[in-house]
Amino acid sequence: VGERIGRPVQALIVVRIRPQARKIIEAFRDWVSALPESVGVFVVSGNDDFLIHVAVRDNQDLYAFVIDRLTQPRSRRRPHQRRLRTRPQPPGPPAIDVSRT
Repeated sequence: VGERIGRPVQALIVVRIRPQARKIIEAFRDWVSALPESVGVFVVSGNDDFLIHVAVRDNQDLYAFVIDRLTQPRSRRRPHQRRLRTRPQPPGPPAIDVSRT
């Protein structure tokens, strides 16, 4: 996905929202979903509240996304990131979808 849109660096970022209130969580979900870096936004259970899949141009853009966007205001959001590593596809014929035959 990221390479097709010119943003080859992908990361999964988990975010914890405090205080936990429906209004705050829904506002954050709507806000982060509209960001151009967001590929997917998932509400999760457990210690964290969101899993955000982002695609950016490089590591500097990833750092800027986390620091400049997700940590403001600091009192409400606590992001943690995990970078995704992707391998180039080997050359060869395209994959065949056998479920449609």
